[in-house]
Amino acid sequence: MCRVKTACRRSSIALIVVLATSVLSAANAGGTPAPASDRVALRQLIVATEADDFGLSTWKTILDRVGTPYDVLVAKPDPLTADRLVKPDGTGRYSAILLTSNDQATAPAEQTLLYNSFYGPNGRWPYFDHNLGYAEMLDFESDVALDHVQSGSAYAHTVHQGNLRQYASGKSLTFDSRVAVTAGATTFTAVPRP
Repeated sequence: MCRVKTACRRSSIALIVVLATSVLSAANAGGTPAPASDRVALRQLIVATEADDFGLSTWKTILDRVGTPYDVLVAKPDPLTADRLVKPDGTGRYSAILLTSNDQATAPAEQTLLYNSFYGPNGRWPYFDHNLGYAEMLDFESDVALDHVQSGSAYAHTVHQGNLRQYASGKSLTFDSRVAVTAGATTFTAVPRP
């Protein structure tokens, strides 16, 4: 089962690499490259998936509060070109690129729907023979997280910002996940009880 989960994770990593390569290719396809420069403007670029991406309003609120200038790129309709990232004199337009994601779930029903849209039988990367319920998805993903913990690797098992939101008093997707990981870990450890 661990091999299969690893393959599942590798396909996600491969997608990220393909996406990053596509973005860089699109940026480089903009025509004549700008001259090299070490200069960078003190401006932020927020890249959102869609105009209604909840992360977009979050970033805008934060940047407005601290008073830093920023631009917004909505990835679906707006092309990313070299001209968008670098001025003609070679100065980088942005000191930071802040990514949002409309793919962040905040409640079990959202998480289950999102997860099945990726790994369900009709998902982007079909893996399971049926759509999973929340408990099944949590069980599978907690095994993946437990594998990360047990490997002793320096690489973290990460969560999305939206997963921290409480969907009920004292309950969040992150809390549910950590409870499941801890329960899985107890099958491998024996702690003396007083």
